[in-house]
Amino acid sequence: MRTTIDLPAPVLARAKRLAAERETTLSAVVTEALKLHFQDRRRPAEEPFELIVCGKLGDPFPTRGQLQALEDEDDRLALRIPGLEDAAS
Repeated sequence: MRTTIDLPAPVLARAKRLAAERETTLSAVVTEALKLHFQDRRRPAEEPFELIVCGKLGDPFPTRGQLQALEDEDDRLALRIPGLEDAAS
């Protein structure tokens, strides 16, 4: 299929040089470049991660308040703020 596109002169010159070096057409070089570009877009954005699981199967999920209390306790211990460590005990 024929179409017209505007390319910056340096990009067009480089593509033509590559086509000549490979003894192929400019169309083949552009097609290959676009296929590679689209192929990269299909990759997942992030690597898979490991889900860390605590507790036992069937245990009730902690409430929002329980989770907040655990986070607060972690913050107090991590920050080691005088007076707050004693208040949590």
